[in-house]
Amino acid sequence: MWFKPPTEDRVIINYSLEHYEQGVDKMEATDGNYKETVRMFKKARDFAVDRGHLEADVASSYFLECLLYNVDDGLFTESLRDRYESILGWLEIADFSTFTEQSEMRPLFDSTDPDKWDTQSAEDTVAGLNELWEEW
Repeated sequence: MWFKPPTEDRVIINYSLEHYEQGVDKMEATDGNYKETVRMFKKARDFAVDRGHLEADVASSYFLECLLYNVDDGLFTESLRDRYESILGWLEIADFSTFTEQSEMRPLFDSTDPDKWDTQSAEDTVAGLNELWEEW
C-alpha cells in the first residue's frame, strides 16, 4: 500500500500485510511472548518520557516494535523481569546496521529518509529505558 501526504511531494510505502505476517511468525518463534513484550516496552517508554529519561518524540510505537522484532527470539523468556533486562542488554551491543522493519522489506534505520528512524535515537531509547530500570 502507498499514499502521498497532501502537503508533501513524496510517496510513503507501507507493507502492512508483510508486517502482520512477520509479527505472527515472531509470536510463534517466541512462544507467544512477542506482543506482550512490545506492550511492556511501549509502557516503559511512556513512563521513561514521564520521568525525564527520554524525549517524547525519540521512539514512536512503530519504531519500538520494529526494534524489538530484531531481538533474538531466545530472549523472549517467561519472566518479564528477565526478558526486559536481557533484551536491553542485547540491544546495548547490537549492530543496528542489520535491523529491518518488521515487514523485512526495508531497513529500519536510514538517516537520509524522513520516514525512518536513526541509530542515535535508538541508542538514546535503549539508554533511557536502562536509566528507568536502574531507577526502579
